[in-house]
Amino acid sequence: MTDPARAMSGSVKAILIGLGIVVLAGGAALVLLKPGASSCQGVFEQTAPRLEANIELIKNKGGFAVSQEKVQELTEGAQKVGLHLKTCCSVLEGGKLNPDQFQQCIARASEYDRQIAETARQVDVAATAQAQGQTAVVEQQKTQIASGLKSAASEVTALGQQVAQLAPKPSGQSDATPRSGSEGEPNDSKASAAELAINTPTDGEIASTEDHDNFRFMSGASVRDRVIVRLENRSDTLRPYLKVFGPDKAALQEAYSSTAGADTELAFTAQPGKRYYVEVNSFGNSGKYTLTAVPQAAFDRFEPNDDPIHDPPTPIMVGESIDANILDEQDNDWYRLAAAPGTSIRVTLENRSTTLRPDVVVYDAQRSQIKDNYDSTVGASLDFSVDTTAGLTYYLQVKPFSSGSGDYRLTVR
Repeated sequence: MTDPARAMSGSVKAILIGLGIVVLAGGAALVLLKPGASSCQGVFEQTAPRLEANIELIKNKGGFAVSQEKVQELTEGAQKVGLHLKTCCSVLEGGKLNPDQFQQCIARASEYDRQIAETARQVDVAATAQAQGQTAVVEQQKTQIASGLKSAASEVTALGQQVAQLAPKPSGQSDATPRSGSEGEPNDSKASAAELAINTPTDGEIASTEDHDNFRFMSGASVRDRVIVRLENRSDTLRPYLKVFGPDKAALQEAYSSTAGADTELAFTAQPGKRYYVEVNSFGNSGKYTLTAVPQAAFDRFEPNDDPIHDPPTPIMVGESIDANILDEQDNDWYRLAAAPGTSIRVTLENRSTTLRPDVVVYDAQRSQIKDNYDSTVGASLDFSVDTTAGLTYYLQVKPFSSGSGDYRLTVR
């Protein structure tokens, strides 16, 4: 009987040939545009063998931690990444994708490749530890492997969502940005709100200063995400006034401009799978507009890890660095150090933003606080030590000090 994972590896190789990325030390991706390349297959240097080899290692050595179903999911994920990259490349060659968007595609694919390589390394470590009877190391690595598989799957999903917004339309369809049509009057109240499809511009008109247009949309992300609601003014007369309301119809944010003909937008954090309402009003005069709700995919790959009771904390090992972000003032990231190596650990948070005020709290195995280190300066980094007992579990919580958001790198030594 044919091994499904092995049978699919040929498909992965066929799709990724010429669609690979050169992964440098540290996980950076280098795109090598070949002179004179006339097709997507000629754009990238090949790295399919590395990805295939890592999946093969996970399959052959990781049976104690990774089921055959998970191996097949990894293989299918690699196939999807290759197809998504091909779409990005095709859209780029068609002149409908700018270099920054293209690099975003590459960054997602590079992160998937890095995550598979890291999971393969963890499987190798765990297999060696199992052969030596080191049960504690095996269990620690199994936790890391499970987290890595989850992260890899999230990268495939995120890249697919990104590419879905870029994919070229079938022949015969207009090249114009898809629209959901007109607002659909009457929509003067939330009860009669018109549907606003995510990432789909919708045309509307404020007919008079007494007119109010209401829309509703569902947050499609599986975790909390930032959403930008953008109003493009299509008149020289409308002074726009935007309001966003939550699932309970309570006001969340508002933005307006007293300049006739001006565009305006606002950003807020949407809870997963919840309905939100947008109200377009006139801050004076009337006119036509186009309204769009655009999710930012601003969450990091470890989400959800905000609640140690309901969300598994992200595993971290001594000597490991994790790149993540604080989405907003309500975001906090939990990490679990399974076994402290000695009488102390050193925790470093490298602030990679100019907006985050960092706060790192350390807890013992019962999640009782033993250390709180913070800095109220935006952009500040943290570096401190904590007394520990060898072999015990500790938790780390990264959160904003009162306010702020931004990227960071967390390291435990």
